[in-house]
Amino acid sequence: MDKLSGIDAGFWYLHGKNSPMYLGVVLRVEPKIGGTGISVEELVELFAARRGRLADLTKKVWTPRFGIGFPHWVEDDEFDFASHIVTESEPFDQADELDVIVADFFVTHLDKDRPPWQIQLCYDHDGNTFILVKLHHALLDGGLGLEILAAVVDLEANPDPDELSVPSKQAATKILSPIDSALESIIDLVNGRIPAFLNLKRRFSDQRKEPEGYLGAALGSLFAGTRCEISGALSDQREFRSLSLPLAVLSAHASRTNSTINNALLSIIAGAMNRYFEDRGLDPIETLLALVPISLRGQSKEGEIPSSKNRLTGMLVSLPTSAQSPLERLEMTTRAVAESRAVVDSLGAEVLFEFGSFVATPLISMAVDLASDLSLFDSIKPLFNLVVSNLSGVNFPLYLLGRRISSIIPVGPLAEGSGLNITAYSYLDKMEVGLLSCPRLVKDPDLLVASINAELDEVERIQVTV
Repeated sequence: MDKLSGIDAGFWYLHGKNSPMYLGVVLRVEPKIGGTGISVEELVELFAARRGRLADLTKKVWTPRFGIGFPHWVEDDEFDFASHIVTESEPFDQADELDVIVADFFVTHLDKDRPPWQIQLCYDHDGNTFILVKLHHALLDGGLGLEILAAVVDLEANPDPDELSVPSKQAATKILSPIDSALESIIDLVNGRIPAFLNLKRRFSDQRKEPEGYLGAALGSLFAGTRCEISGALSDQREFRSLSLPLAVLSAHASRTNSTINNALLSIIAGAMNRYFEDRGLDPIETLLALVPISLRGQSKEGEIPSSKNRLTGMLVSLPTSAQSPLERLEMTTRAVAESRAVVDSLGAEVLFEFGSFVATPLISMAVDLASDLSLFDSIKPLFNLVVSNLSGVNFPLYLLGRRISSIIPVGPLAEGSGLNITAYSYLDKMEVGLLSCPRLVKDPDLLVASINAELDEVERIQVTV
C-alpha cells in the first residue's frame, strides 16, 4: 500500500459533485494507409503489453474510516484494462460534435471504487482516431501525465515490440484490518497532520519577521479574485473548445522583452479576456487573478518535498487586462509573474504539501458540496478567476500503434468559484490549447476563442511592423 501525500489526498477530497478533479488529453491520431483507425482491442493489447510501465493505472484509492488517516493506493484485484477503455461506435460529422463529447466525458464522474481513470475512443469520417484520456488529479499532475504518455507512445512508426513490452509486477492487495486502520490513523495524526500543522505555524511565524512582506502578500491574495461573470458557483455542465497557437509567434513576442513563452501566453490571455468582456458589453476589469501551476519536477532537491504523485505548487498572477497594448501587457505580466514567484519561493516548496497534510480529510468534500448547494461562490470573491497552465512538450512527432499523433490537446479541471481552465501543451511547432469552461459562467466560449485569436493577430501585426 502506498500512502497518498497531503496534496494528492487534497485533490481526492476536493472532488465535488460539480467540480470533478479530472485532467487529461485529447489525442488526434492519423489513420494508417487505407484509413484504419485505432480499435479498443488494439489499445487494450498495447496497454497490457506495457503494464509494467503503467503500474499506477492498476491501483484504486482505499480511504480509512473517519478520515483521520491518509488514503492509500492499493492494487485492484479485479483490474482489467478493457473495463477502462470504451468507444463511440458512430463517427462524428463536425468538430463541434467532438467538443460536446469531450465536455461530457470530463464532467462524468468515475467510480471511486475502481482505479480513477478512463479512455474513450471516437472517430471522424476521415479515419482519424480521437483518444480522450481522463485521470483523477490525485493520481498525477501534468508532469507525471507526460511520463505516463511517454510509456505508451513511440518515437517512430515501427518500434521493436520486444524492447517496449514490460512484464507486470502486480503487488498483492493489502487492505488494513479495522484495528490496523485505527493504529495507522493514529500514526498519521502524530507523524503527519500534527507535524504539518506545527511546520506551517513555524513557517508563518518566521515569515512575519521578513522585511519583504511576502507573508502579507500571500495572505492578501486569498479570495482576492475579481467578482465577475466568469467566476461563481459551478454547474454540473461543461463546454470544451481548443485552438492552436504558433510557437514561433509566441517565442518572438516573448523575446521582445527578454521574457518567456509562458509569460507571453499569459499576456495574450489577458488581452483576450479584455476583448471578451468588452465584446459582451460587460464592465471593464482592471485585472483578473489567474492560478498558474508550477511544476517542481527536476527543481526540488531530494528529500525537500515528500514523495507524491503531484509535485507542483502554484502562484496567483494578476493578469493586466486593462493594459493598452500587447507589449505593455507582456511587460506588466512579466513583472506580475516575478512578484508572484518571489512570494511562492519565500514560503517554500513544501508549504502546499504541509497544508494538504493538515487539512486533507473528507470534511473538504463535504465543504465543497455544501458550497455548491448554497451557491456560496456567487456571493463571495473567488480564490482566483481562472486557471492558466502551460506544459512543455516536444518538437518531434510521436506515434501510437504505428500511427502519427497529429495533435495533443490538454484538458484541466475547474475548481469552485472559477469557471475557466486554459491548459496549453507545446507539440511540434504549435502550442495546443484546451479550454474547459462552465456554461453558467462562461456564456460564449466561441467568442473567447475568437478573442484569443484576435489578440494573437494583433501580436503578429506588431511584430511585422517592428
